[in-house]
Amino acid sequence: MEKFKDLKYERPDLKKAKQDFSACCKQFGAAKTFEEADNAFLGFQRIMESVTTQNTIASIRNTMNMKDEFYDAEIKFFNREMPKLMMTLKKAVKAVLASPFRPQLEEKYGSHMFKDFEVQQRLIKLTTVLPSIRENDLTTEYSKTAAACSVEFMGEKCNFYGLLRHMQSTDREERKAAFEAWAKLYEDVSGKLDAQYAKLVKTRCTIAKRLGFKSYIDYVYLARGRYDYDAQKVAEFREAVRKYITPLCDRLFREQAGRLGIEKLEWYDESLTILTATHCPSDRRKNLPKKRVRCTKRCLPRPASSLTL
Repeated sequence: MEKFKDLKYERPDLKKAKQDFSACCKQFGAAKTFEEADNAFLGFQRIMESVTTQNTIASIRNTMNMKDEFYDAEIKFFNREMPKLMMTLKKAVKAVLASPFRPQLEEKYGSHMFKDFEVQQRLIKLTTVLPSIRENDLTTEYSKTAAACSVEFMGEKCNFYGLLRHMQSTDREERKAAFEAWAKLYEDVSGKLDAQYAKLVKTRCTIAKRLGFKSYIDYVYLARGRYDYDAQKVAEFREAVRKYITPLCDRLFREQAGRLGIEKLEWYDESLTILTATHCPSDRRKNLPKKRVRCTKRCLPRPASSLTL
């Protein structure tokens, strides 16, 4: 298995991908047997998998270093072009849903996939392409704003992740100071983040309304594949959490305070569960992957046999 750093990235040729989709559509429509239809269906999947794989690689590498100009440009490319590609995908999905071979395909690949296809038909429209591009760009801008934050703390320049080990220090004053520095990071950029998020909310509401939904909430349940529960079910779940889970958490927090030797647990104490087990993620980051592989191999030796670093 290749290491992630060795995975080759190449910007996909979306013009060719659209042509390949069209060819698969013709092949699918001309299918006389299930085997022919199945081969064309798998052709759809391979094309989309090829594009989304490159998108994922670019996204992860951009997240790892948002100052990397190359992957920043690639993310802008995907933000702009993927909503357009979805219109081509919609045509292919429509052909699959209307196919006389749908029962056999559904039996082979499962009904959930076809539920996804049905939802895609409802959620992909030409009128939402431009606001979807806008949503992608705003989401990227928001992430870049948060990632760019840094502060001087105890003689070193820390971002949000860099503060984490200080937030889990056994020294209570250090924990408190780290949490306050963490909060200040957000406070310093809160105006910019609020403005970006307000634009994002407006854009998402526009998408939902253009698709015929009363609100973004109604839209997003389908967009995220939440077919078996709705806002009412979530409200019932939250009430159950308040009634049953919150009292349990209260007891656990009181026990945690006892282990830490303090009278009252404050917000900057919650991340430290025991004084003798401090997490130091920034110090041990390089060793974590190897430890995870060793642990996985001990627990699940057969699946883990292919893991490499």
